[in-house]
Amino acid sequence: MSLTNNPLEPEGLASFLTQLEYPDLTELHLSTCKLPTSAAETIAMFLASPSARRLEYLELNGNRLGADGVRTIVDAVEQSHFGIVQVGLLANEEYSRSAAEDEDTPETPREGYDPEQEAKQLRHLVHERLPELLFRNRYVTRRIRRAALRTIGPARILLHAQPLSDEDTASRIMTEVSATTSNTPSANTNRPFPILDLPPEVLNHVIRHCSQDPYAFSSKQYAMLRMQAADRDELGRSVRLRKDRMKGIYSREEKDAKEREMRDEWLRKGGWDKWEDE
Repeated sequence: MSLTNNPLEPEGLASFLTQLEYPDLTELHLSTCKLPTSAAETIAMFLASPSARRLEYLELNGNRLGADGVRTIVDAVEQSHFGIVQVGLLANEEYSRSAAEDEDTPETPREGYDPEQEAKQLRHLVHERLPELLFRNRYVTRRIRRAALRTIGPARILLHAQPLSDEDTASRIMTEVSATTSNTPSANTNRPFPILDLPPEVLNHVIRHCSQDPYAFSSKQYAMLRMQAADRDELGRSVRLRKDRMKGIYSREEKDAKEREMRDEWLRKGGWDKWEDE
């Protein structure tokens, strides 16, 4: 979504972002909209809202946010948004002489305004601090995606496993007794670990550690994954959906592309496409 080159008052921006109901929004372009420092708080609140969860690209170049406004937005990225991977905040001096010359009524810099100090602060925020946060976001996004994909298979196996029947148990005991009486040294080497006899809390930990990164999940994300893994109907739907979508696809390249598409869709639907803080 782009509003580039459309001057916006802070009140108008607040109204627009508050009413924005577009859950699949991934890009928002607000460059050269003459946004002042006071607009930064509104943008920060938007970044912390559910409406911005899928947002990956935010362009705010060429506004007048100033060092304080840019810092507010960078703070919001650090504290509230772990999925955004690109934020444009270049040319955001609070007072720009070139911009002022283009206005009918040029604005006089506020008392105490120091352009050199502001430039120093902006360089640090835009060229040092922000890139580190965006690198963090790319890393934790890959982390949660890998963890979810690694866990779902073992989780479904463990949560849908059936205990041995009485006949199977009796047969196993008879085999062990027979092996013991015949002095077979390896009588118990193939005895399965009774994982289904573990308390539910311990089994939960086992499933979570199948991710090889158990702390990648927030509590909510792991609960959602476990709930889906335990849903037998959901498993059946997933199998049928995959079968339908793979019909008529024969080349390896097309199959790989379709697999990636279904994988990304599954991650988005379950909320495992973005890392979340507890």
